[in-house]
Amino acid sequence: MNQSVYNIVLAGVGGQGINRLTKTIHEHCLEQNWHCVSAVYKGGAQRLGSVLSQIRIFTPGYPNAVLASSQILPGALNVLIGFELWETLRYLNLCNKSTTIIANDFIEFPPGNRKKGNYLIQPKKELLKTTENTVVKDFQELAKIYTGNPKNHGAFMLNEAIDLGVFPQNFKKIKI
Repeated sequence: MNQSVYNIVLAGVGGQGINRLTKTIHEHCLEQNWHCVSAVYKGGAQRLGSVLSQIRIFTPGYPNAVLASSQILPGALNVLIGFELWETLRYLNLCNKSTTIIANDFIEFPPGNRKKGNYLIQPKKELLKTTENTVVKDFQELAKIYTGNPKNHGAFMLNEAIDLGVFPQNFKKIKI
């Protein structure tokens, strides 16, 4: 992909590691001499509340990158990384037909919900209909198998996007 600004959204619920992955992306960009700005919006609860991170990465030499806003306009998203399926669906308005969607096959049920899975729509099916560039996997299980820690799933999702060519070839994968 030949462009100079890359827009990423991380969407999920509290306690899934969105803040941690945002910080990891910043550190990773600094190591590669890329400029990165972001904003994290936390929901109403420490755990289970909505969490959104908007990240904009600028290639080296991008003019005035230090003055750029972290806000991503609707339709300008390169990759949507969803830690939870319902939260991933919430941010489809930022996507366009070429947006890559990487989603963890996980649903966080609200406390006290006795009818698990009894929905009018199934979030995984709806996501798979959105773009041709949609990947839904159990990244927590992959992280558990390969690292012994399911909380590393955010890095696996980001590396999946890098493997799919969302970023330039010289953008290195995150070490897990």
